Amino acid sequence: MKTFIKEHLTYFECLIYGLLSGSVIGFLIKKGIALSPDSINYLSIAKIINVGKLSEAFVTIWPPFFPMLIALINSFGFEGEKSAQIISVISYSTLVLIMFLLANATAGKLVAHFTSFSMLFFAPLLFVYNYLWSETVFITLSSISLLFLDRFLKSTNTRKSYVHLIWGGVFTGLAFLTRYAGVALFLAGLTIVGFKDGMKIYTRKIKFLLLFCLIACTPITLYLVGCLYYGGKSIPSSDHVITSLWQNFGLFFTTIYHDFFTFALNFPGYMITWHPNAPIQILGKIAGSIFIILGLLYITTQLFKKTTENQTVLFIYISCYSLFIIVISTVRYRTLVESRLCSPIYPFIIVLIFLGVTAICRNFAHRKTKLLFWIPSILAVLLFWFIQSGSSVNVFKRKQPEKMTKIEQKDITGDGVFDVSDIMVLTHYLYRNGPQPSPLQNANVNCDDTINIADVVYLVNYVYKNGPPPCNYRGH
Repeated sequence: MKTFIKEHLTYFECLIYGLLSGSVIGFLIKKGIALSPDSINYLSIAKIINVGKLSEAFVTIWPPFFPMLIALINSFGFEGEKSAQIISVISYSTLVLIMFLLANATAGKLVAHFTSFSMLFFAPLLFVYNYLWSETVFITLSSISLLFLDRFLKSTNTRKSYVHLIWGGVFTGLAFLTRYAGVALFLAGLTIVGFKDGMKIYTRKIKFLLLFCLIACTPITLYLVGCLYYGGKSIPSSDHVITSLWQNFGLFFTTIYHDFFTFALNFPGYMITWHPNAPIQILGKIAGSIFIILGLLYITTQLFKKTTENQTVLFIYISCYSLFIIVISTVRYRTLVESRLCSPIYPFIIVLIFLGVTAICRNFAHRKTKLLFWIPSILAVLLFWFIQSGSSVNVFKRKQPEKMTKIEQKDITGDGVFDVSDIMVLTHYLYRNGPQPSPLQNANVNCDDTINIADVVYLVNYVYKNGPPPCNYRGH
C-alpha cells in the first residue's frame, strides 16, 4: 500500500488541489454565475442547438464548442446558467489539477505546490471563471494541450511521441473550436513540434508537423465551411481598430502587472468594500517589483546558461499568445487588451514567477542552510496570497438587484426586475419565434413606439454598461 501511494503520490496531490479549487469556484458562483452580453449569445446558441436548429448555430462570431457544452448539459435537465456553473466548476478544478502536473514536469514539485496553492485564490482567474465566458473552457483545454506537447517534446520513445502528439493536437483543435485565440495555441504547438530533437529537419519531424496540423485544424475548418454554407461567410467580420501597436504593447504589460500585483475586482453585480487607495495596493506594487526583478534575474541567467529546456513549452506559448492578442487587437478588432484577453497565459506566468523565486532562494542558500531557501520561498507565497486574497474572495459581496414597485411590474418578464431574463425573452421573441411578451408594450423599453433590435441594445446597455434605465422604469 505504501509503495502504491508513493508511486502515485503526485496524482493524489493534484487531485486534492483539483477538489479544493472546484470547491472555491463553486462557492463563488453558488448564487449564480455572472453574465455579460457575450454570455447571452452563448446561451442563445445553446438553446438553438437544444431545439435542433443546428443550421442557425453556424455563426462565425462565436466558435461553437462552448455553447455545445452548455447544450449538452442542458439536455440532462439543467437550465443554461446552471449548466454554465457546472462547466465553470469542472473547468477550474481540471485546470488546477493539470497545472500541478505541468508545473511539476517543467519546474519541479515545490513550484507545482506553490502554483496550485496560489491558484486557489488568484483573483484574475477566479474573476474569469466567475463569468459565463468561453475562456473558462479555453484556458483549461490549452493547459491540457500543453501538458501533452511537453511530454511529446521530452519523449524519446517514438510510439509515445505519436500518442502525446495526437492528444496534444486533439485538445488544440478543441481549444481552437472554443475561441479563435486558438490560433496562438496552434502556432505554439507547431513551434514546439519544430523544437523536437533540436532544429534539424528530418522526415519524422515533417510527419509530426503534418499530423499535428491535420488533427488541430480539422474541427475549426469543418465549422468554418459550415458557416460558409449556411451563413455565406467563413471569416469573422473585422472592426475599426482604436489602438496602435505600441499602445497595445503598453496595455498588455500594464494589464499583466495590474492583475498580478494590484488586482481590484470591478465587474457587474459586485461592489468593493475597500477604497482603491488602500495600503494593500502599495504592498502590491512593492511585491510586484520584487517578483518582477527576481523573475527577470532568473530568466536572464538561465538564458545565458542555456538551461531553460524544461520550460520551453511555457515560454513558447506565452510568447505566441501575447504577440497574437497584441497584433490582432491592432489590425482587426476594436477590443482593448484587458484582463479577459490576457487570462489564458496567467497560469503559466504563475509557474515562471515561482520558478524564479525558488531558484533565486535556492542559489542564495547554496552550501549554507535550507532555512535560507524555505523561509524566503514560503514568505513569497504568503505575500502573493495576501495581495490576491485581499482583493478577491474576502472583500466583495454581491449587489442586490434594484427592484421595481410590485404594483407596476413593467419589465418584460413581469418579475419586477430588469435583468438578463428580460433580454433573453425579448431576443427570442424578435429572432427565435419565441412567445410574445405580455403586455407587449413593456418591451418598448426606449419608448420609440417600435419594438426592434434597438430595444435589445438599450436593455443590454442598462443591465451591463450602466446605461439609462428603460422608460417604463423611469416612469413607475
